[in-house]
Amino acid sequence: MRGLDRFLSSAGMPRTAPDLHREHVEAFITELLSRWTPATAHNRYRALRSFFGWLVEEGEIATSPMVRLKPPRLPETPPPVLREPELRRLLNVCERDRTPANRRDEAILRIFMDTGARRGEVLGLSLDDVDLDLGLLRVTEKRDRKRSVAIGAHTVRALDRHVRSRAKSADAARFSRAGTARGHAGPKNVTCSRRRTRPTDRGSESASRRGLWCSWSRRTATVRSPRACTSRSTT
Repeated sequence: MRGLDRFLSSAGMPRTAPDLHREHVEAFITELLSRWTPATAHNRYRALRSFFGWLVEEGEIATSPMVRLKPPRLPETPPPVLREPELRRLLNVCERDRTPANRRDEAILRIFMDTGARRGEVLGLSLDDVDLDLGLLRVTEKRDRKRSVAIGAHTVRALDRHVRSRAKSADAARFSRAGTARGHAGPKNVTCSRRRTRPTDRGSESASRRGLWCSWSRRTATVRSPRACTSRSTT
């Protein structure tokens, strides 16, 4: 509201709510679009719509000046993804040392790359959800719905190494939390802990899971069988 008040004052427009009309708010939104991103202007639009709606409910004004005022159009921007060289650098750090933490991190990264699974889906995996013989993982979606996703040979190997490494330790938590008490941000912290190898600022777990999975999915439309899959992970 302070931004709107400053704009109205500088433009010589009315500053009291009962005197505001649609063209005043529209001019403010237009000014925002000239200086900020459409997302910022859209957020301001929503805040103003809520505020003037509250004023109408409280009887402070008869009609909202935002009636029939359309929100700023938000352009569809493709989400950022990590490219194959960037994914290789992340994996190289995990493969450099054979520590339990690195085994775990490599398995998590390769699952993201192979399946495109969400962070919560990877976090929810237990050993009962992993079938290394068939190359399948059973992930839990929202509302506790289950689905099976295929993984390639390199991810099967990484998971097998992690399970064997984990069995030697005293940590019996879910495999995605093994080694540390990472909590719900576990998979995210995997990529955050590797930031020193990240060549760009796009190194989130979402970008990781979309990176190679997106490039692989463009090259093939179907998966014949889990056994027939060659690894979709970076070698």
